Amino acid sequence: MAEQRQYTEADKATALALLAANGGNVFRAAKELGIPESTLRKWKNGEGVNAAVAGTCEKKKAELFDLFEEVSRLYLGRAKSREAVNKTSGRDAVIAAATALDKMRLIQNKPTTISRSELPIDLSKLNAEQLAQLDAILAAAGLPPADRA
Repeated sequence: MAEQRQYTEADKATALALLAANGGNVFRAAKELGIPESTLRKWKNGEGVNAAVAGTCEKKKAELFDLFEEVSRLYLGRAKSREAVNKTSGRDAVIAAATALDKMRLIQNKPTTISRSELPIDLSKLNAEQLAQLDAILAAAGLPPADRA
């Protein structure tokens, strides 16, 4: 008979943080972690999870958030490169940045769909160079220039 795997509190916390980053998708998170869906579903429902796991999970979520933020910033920086945009890899950089931003929002239990009216950007506070960078990023993503009205 196969021996049942034992999971530490840190394992559970990491799994629950990754589950949050996957929008609660048990199948996807379990596949990424290489653990049974049923195990992750039990933890999601609170089975085998204590206050220490919940506290550690919040720390793990903060670590994941920081990691996704760093990835997002790196790829957005790359998307601003004229060379990257010209090679069409700028589009891929924007997709990677958007994915990281979505993960960050999921970790914070925020919706991942953002309308233009929800963006807290006062374009009047940006200088000409910043506006040009914003337009380049939007263009690389196949979006129209920012509305300055």
